[in-house]
Amino acid sequence: MKNIALNSSGIHFFVIFILKIAVLSVKYDNGCHKQPLKD
Repeated sequence: MKNIALNSSGIHFFVIFILKIAVLSVKYDNGCHKQPLKD
């Protein structure tokens, strides 16, 4: 039972982590398109 609890919480944390990365990358993408980087 303890292993199942740890695994589910680990998966939950991993999913949230992936979602945060996806949101940040999308915001970064939009920022780059709106304000292109100048060399």
